[in-house]
Amino acid sequence: MEHSSNVTLALADASTFDAFKQELKASFSVAVEEAFGAVEPGLIPSDDDIDQSLTAPDAVVHHILLDGEKVGGAIVTLEAST
Repeated sequence: MEHSSNVTLALADASTFDAFKQELKASFSVAVEEAFGAVEPGLIPSDDDIDQSLTAPDAVVHHILLDGEKVGGAIVTLEAST
């Protein structure tokens, strides 16, 4: 039996950036903890690092949706001239 999933991107509104940051930190912390042991919550990556990425020139923030349900996110920077 074949199962088909629909992965889409949705532009993130600036009003969702705080939740985006917390989810990003949580997922990074899990990965670091699995690799290196306990990590102090909220330190990886720093708020400043995330804010710089979110507000960088030409940055576009997307939610990643699987069958309409948010499962992740991405910050990409596209240079329009290329």
